[in-house]
Amino acid sequence: MLAAAMILPLLLAAPLDDGRSRGTPLPATSTVQGPNSAGGNASDPSAPDLVPGVNLSVYDQIREEKNIPFLGRQRKERIDVYLPVSDSRTAFPAILIIHGGGWTIGSRAGAREEQMAKVFAHAGFVAASTDYLLDTGSGCWLQCLCDCKTAVRFLRKYAAHYQVNPDKIGVIGGSAGGHLSMMVAFTGGNPHTFFIQSKYGDFRTLIVSFFREHLGVPR
Repeated sequence: MLAAAMILPLLLAAPLDDGRSRGTPLPATSTVQGPNSAGGNASDPSAPDLVPGVNLSVYDQIREEKNIPFLGRQRKERIDVYLPVSDSRTAFPAILIIHGGGWTIGSRAGAREEQMAKVFAHAGFVAASTDYLLDTGSGCWLQCLCDCKTAVRFLRKYAAHYQVNPDKIGVIGGSAGGHLSMMVAFTGGNPHTFFIQSKYGDFRTLIVSFFREHLGVPR
């Protein structure tokens, strides 16, 4: 069950005041082209409709960049980025996908996460599915949260490369991923909350809040 705080309409809120948005391209350790990137107009058969009977696809082709060491090569966790193929340099809203698994199992490359990422990319979003430190017996808190916050920073730093609108980044996740998504949202406005030094520290982790901007929830 997706946690209510990670809603797709997060991305429709007013732009954030984040002046540090553009970075230089980061080469992926491997680049995988989407199933339709070689040509043709058929929709990706591996990305079924998110809502049965409703086709949300806007872009026929998507590009995938996988196995990116966003935490540094000393860490095994990776991030995969899916983005629409467009003739223009349009900046797309982005969605960070955080997998579930009770903080002990799961992967960015899980079937549900990959399906969500492809559906979002076809619908006109940059979708990034991320790993984070799992609890394998020695604990993972609060590093797991900081890893997810670093993923948001990563999207802002390399916004130009991935065609991300840095003012419209949201998060979504189920189960443990829902908890971490809510914590990213809760801590995003205060750089000192649950702070651990991380990569891309000059970039904010604030995400777009549909509730705050449109429903009047207190800041």
